[in-house]
Amino acid sequence: MKIFIYTNCQGGAFEKLLPRLVDRDLSITFVENYKVINGDVALEVAQEAAKSADIFIYQPLGVEHGPRSTERGAEDTIGSLVSKRSLRVSMPYIYNDALWPLFEDGPKIRNEDVIIDLVKLGAEPADILEMYDQGKIDWRFDARFINTDRILREKEADLDIKVADVISQNLKLSPVMLTQNHPCSVVFSSVLTQFLSIAGWMKVSASDRLEEWTRVDTNIAELPGRWPTDRYAVQHYRFDYDAKIDEWAHEFYRSLVQKVLLLTP
Repeated sequence: MKIFIYTNCQGGAFEKLLPRLVDRDLSITFVENYKVINGDVALEVAQEAAKSADIFIYQPLGVEHGPRSTERGAEDTIGSLVSKRSLRVSMPYIYNDALWPLFEDGPKIRNEDVIIDLVKLGAEPADILEMYDQGKIDWRFDARFINTDRILREKEADLDIKVADVISQNLKLSPVMLTQNHPCSVVFSSVLTQFLSIAGWMKVSASDRLEEWTRVDTNIAELPGRWPTDRYAVQHYRFDYDAKIDEWAHEFYRSLVQKVLLLTP
């Protein structure tokens, strides 16, 4: 059984965990789509995997990506090369940016507007840093969560695998995201369960394994990186689990506040 995974790093969960969940002879090819887009992986690698795939697991890429697209209706795309007899399983780009005060996302600092707006209101840098130290900055967690949840629901509406409910329902019960795009175990457990059901491979043994893995490890996909848990998020969300504040969190986010202040005219 040949499986072609064409996603961002989130597809690594399938590559790592499916062989441990199903009693089948699997040949898995995992190609990170953004590496094909930026040329780090040759397009031909993905094309050959698509042609021979029995199962195609993917995150949608529109026709604007040309031959790298997952659209099946367009000519000469990766999506069009997958056999009509193959099982196609689509999943969203899992993302949530509302669980930390602010963070760096590529060249951008997400939620920097909170600090910029304080500057526009006339607050001096020293005053803003003092507000931060005293826990008096409103990071707009509620508005941000509503927005990021809405976007995710819109994007996953027509896809096979859905995760917005998993994130919102488990938000207070257990960690749900390591970073803005690196989900925790509870999310991946649901993703894998949904896939196994779609493929007709769901068994009690697989369910029990996922439950056990999720109970003992918040990062079953072994994704790198984690934004630190800080007092602002803990105080706002009032998690029901034991959310320990990281010792390095205060200085980590304080340095980002300083960086925004330095970049703000």
